[in-house]
Amino acid sequence: MKKTPYAVLATLALATIAVPASAADTPWYAHIQAGQSKYDLDGLSGDNKDRYAVIGLGYKLSPQISVEGGYADFGKVKFLGATGEAKSIYAAAILSAPVSDVFSVYGR
Repeated sequence: MKKTPYAVLATLALATIAVPASAADTPWYAHIQAGQSKYDLDGLSGDNKDRYAVIGLGYKLSPQISVEGGYADFGKVKFLGATGEAKSIYAAAILSAPVSDVFSVYGR
């Protein structure tokens, strides 16, 4: 069934939410994102929606600075008989500032 990938992604997402609470002493963290991607094809008709998934691993250098890398798959798009896909490997520096004991803002 097509619902199986959603169930697996939801389970993994909930598992990653629990990781920071149980592993607060380690600077390593992981994240998973999932959703729907939509491509703007300048008015061309075709199948321009698909699922996307992102998985990443990060390391907190200090309370304000982290480095992160990961893999993103934004799905496929079909139009005019052609099929294309978008995938990415990324690396990022993250700067964060605490707003309160439980919230912070960040820029990537």
